[in-house]
Amino acid sequence: MNKTIGGPKLLAVVSEVNSSPQLLSIFTKASKSGFKLDITVIGIKGSKIISDLEGIGLPVFRLEPKKKFCSAPLFINVFLRILREKPSIILTSGQYATVIGLICAKILMVNHRAFIRHHSAFHKQNKMFFASLIDKLCNYLATHIIAVSELVRKILILDERVSSKKVVLINNGIEISHFYKNPNNMAHHAIHKTGLKIGMISRFTKLKGIEYAASAFVEIHREYPDVTFHIVGAFADSYLEVLRILSKVPSSCYKLEESCDSVPDFFGEIDTFIHVPVGVEEESFGLVYIEALASRVDCIFTISGILNEISDIEKYAHVVAHKNSKDIYNALKACIEGGTSDILPMPKEKLEEFSIQRMAKSYVDLFLEWHADDSR
Repeated sequence: MNKTIGGPKLLAVVSEVNSSPQLLSIFTKASKSGFKLDITVIGIKGSKIISDLEGIGLPVFRLEPKKKFCSAPLFINVFLRILREKPSIILTSGQYATVIGLICAKILMVNHRAFIRHHSAFHKQNKMFFASLIDKLCNYLATHIIAVSELVRKILILDERVSSKKVVLINNGIEISHFYKNPNNMAHHAIHKTGLKIGMISRFTKLKGIEYAASAFVEIHREYPDVTFHIVGAFADSYLEVLRILSKVPSSCYKLEESCDSVPDFFGEIDTFIHVPVGVEEESFGLVYIEALASRVDCIFTISGILNEISDIEKYAHVVAHKNSKDIYNALKACIEGGTSDILPMPKEKLEEFSIQRMAKSYVDLFLEWHADDSR
């Protein structure tokens, strides 16, 4: 399964995603670099990632998701596609796709079996035995594991005992130009903002700490009744608790939504952004950290995910303690009363370290390296 005709072949299997600019950029760059792509998406009809891939002329094969114990047709379909295409590289993203893709690729002896590890220690922390077992299986089946942050790399090597030779670090990236605002062209936030517009983008789950931000908002609203709070994220286990906390203020001053049409536009409509995961390992990366910093809004963060790697983050954001609504309240008060003059905009060259173009190039350079190994 290691010989290809007409250029290097890359077969990708992805699941558990509706839209992914990151995967789109990787596949686009690989195609332009001479790779013959075959992409299988395990997803519902109408998934945005499918229309995005088809829109740029990339081949997509869709498989309807099945319940875990009814997955045999998916295995058969993926197995037959690998058998037919004879790729030298298989790349998977999403745990469902990774299990199916790697098992089939291992049986068919694909030389390079890689998956993108998106989560940190979530399964172990929450004592999810079956999911942790699947993690171990995927780690074993893969010849390469791409960690989206240094935190994930350390968890793989130190906690899950994966060989360091198998793990490759490629940080996630965003389209900086969609978010970036030149600080020289902006009126800085040091104006008294009694009508402060506060925003969050986060799944409504306890790991994200929305309850602490909601409690802080209730407190600040008592002093500044014109402040507003807009949260976007899938409703999950903490939704009712957040709703209970916010019931202490008028419903007209907050808005809860499961999604928004445009994340850059969302940042353009707010003054202050809050992202406060409850621990340093709760985020594997945290794209919203970088999106917020590029958007030049005032930021209130706890340290998690990629912020573990930005040693001087205190220069660019209010850093608060985990699970601490009082700290968040104090940071909000500073934003309102002009206490942010010592917070600097993150330099564009530093933001560019997390550009989607740099990320995609790193992936394709890795694929080319593997192909060169096969050609020797």
